[in-house]
Parts: sequence; structure tokens; C-alpha cells
Amino acid sequence: MGNWTCPFRDARKPLDRSRYKHIPDFSPRDPPEIQTLRRELRDIRQQLSADIAHERTIIEKLRELGTDVDSNAVEMDFVTRARLEHLEEELQAERDRRKRLEGVIEDIRRERREPFVVPALLDAFIEISKLTNDVLEEG
Repeated sequence: MGNWTCPFRDARKPLDRSRYKHIPDFSPRDPPEIQTLRRELRDIRQQLSADIAHERTIIEKLRELGTDVDSNAVEMDFVTRARLEHLEEELQAERDRRKRLEGVIEDIRRERREPFVVPALLDAFIEISKLTNDVLEEG
């Protein structure tokens, strides 16, 4: 799952937010609305990153002027939400994979007869099943 940032870390240290910015790859098969929304999401996340960098600069200047600023709470809230969103995306992808594989296994059980299915045929069957599912999901 990767390293987790300590909630009490020094706000002056840079925080690698790149791992929280994952947006699924654009696909030419995606409808225009999905492509537009993914672009908007990417733009929003880029703006958030820029705003956080600006916030850090302001916090650093305030500290140089002798003013104490509590920035950890806001930053951790952002990190926590971003991490949760990323984990939910991973969970949904895993659920989708599991459903596809369960479907493949069920298809194999329905079609099970002699002779036994050899691994190469099973791989071909799984690939055909994936293609069929993709076509059905698009339609």
C-alpha cells in the first residue's frame, strides 16, 4: 500500500502527492462525456496541487515572520481524502476483476464436458469472454 505520511510531519518538507493524482488512462473507446470529465478532474487536481504549494509558501513566510500556523490538520484532511479515493478506485477495479473471473469460471462449469479443457484453450476462452463482456458493456 505504500508509505503513509505521519500526521505530525513538518509542513516545510515536501509531500509527494503524485501518487494521489491517478486518473485512469484515456481510452478512445470512452464516450466524449467521460473524456471531458477526466480532463476536468485532472485540471482540478493540478490546481489543488498548485494551491497547496502556494499555501506552503505562505506558511513558510508566516513562520519566518515569527507567526505559528497549524497547517497539518488541513493538509492531512486532503491527504486522507485523496488516499481514500484512490483506495476506493482500487477496490472497485478489484471487484470488477473478480466478477469477470467468476463469470469465466461459471461459463467453464456450464460448458464442462469431455475432453478436459487444456490451458491454452482455457486462455483463449477467457480472452473471448473478456471481449464479449466488453462489447456487451458498451452496448
